[in-house]
Amino acid sequence: MRYYKEIILVLASLFLLFTILSCSKTSTGSKETDQSALLSLISSNPDFFGSCVIDSTTPDTSGLGKVYAEAEDTVKAWWRMIRWSQTQRTVTIDVFPSDDVHTYPFANVSITDTLQGDLRIIRKSSSGGWHHISKPIKDVAQRNAYFERRGFVNSLHRGWRLIEVSGLLVESSDCTREIDSVRIQSSNSQYDTTITQDYITDSHLLEDLFTFDLKDSITLTVYTTDPKDSVYLHAFSHLFPHLFNVRRSFDNNGDGSFSGTWVTRSDIADMVAYRHAAIDVIKHSTLDGEDPYDSKAWGIIYRLKDL
Repeated sequence: MRYYKEIILVLASLFLLFTILSCSKTSTGSKETDQSALLSLISSNPDFFGSCVIDSTTPDTSGLGKVYAEAEDTVKAWWRMIRWSQTQRTVTIDVFPSDDVHTYPFANVSITDTLQGDLRIIRKSSSGGWHHISKPIKDVAQRNAYFERRGFVNSLHRGWRLIEVSGLLVESSDCTREIDSVRIQSSNSQYDTTITQDYITDSHLLEDLFTFDLKDSITLTVYTTDPKDSVYLHAFSHLFPHLFNVRRSFDNNGDGSFSGTWVTRSDIADMVAYRHAAIDVIKHSTLDGEDPYDSKAWGIIYRLKDL
């Protein structure tokens, strides 16, 4: 009898050990699967998580006049050429269970893209000669996002949904440019608000993102610390970069502020609800001088009504 009790005890111990190992394996696998599901969700949503806030496929007309009296050249056009084969993306994912504050399991995600390439500049000298200049680019772009698992584990992306997303902060290596604030005014949707860099780096509920009407007139006033900066607006869609793409220079108000206006378009890209606007500040002597590439950009996701 004692013999059978020992066998039963051994079998019970083995069963308990097997259960512990199985739970441990399942828990680890679940964490890995959640991260894979979140990575898949990020890669399938380029309208939120495109690797570059500024489309680089078309030259930017400069609109630059001579800022420095001794400047020999006048910039006619410039554009960025990103070497996508050298682009590096780092995604940090922290997954947490639900708790007293969070009704659902949640994940904080940080995405960092390192973009390398060349700044291409076309200048015309006072003697009439044309100069093609290339300067190396290294930009670091950062975005944050917040996800919750509101669906079933066996559903698409294991039930994870994007709840909040930040703007995109893009800075060149050794960046010295600063953006103090940007005032955003719209004629139809009645916005008149000022944002700082905290708005760009903090995450926002999707329903709280800027929402503009179709054909809304948007006026931006950018405040920097250098009245000689060159400031540009980029507005585009990651899904249709060639069909929907606005690029223009801001007017220099002479006091460290720069103003520009664009109208949200209604065209074949209307099916894209979420679009992007970027405030692009470049050191003037980067374009119309010999200084290396020096740039900062704020990328803003906005939504169009009824799309």
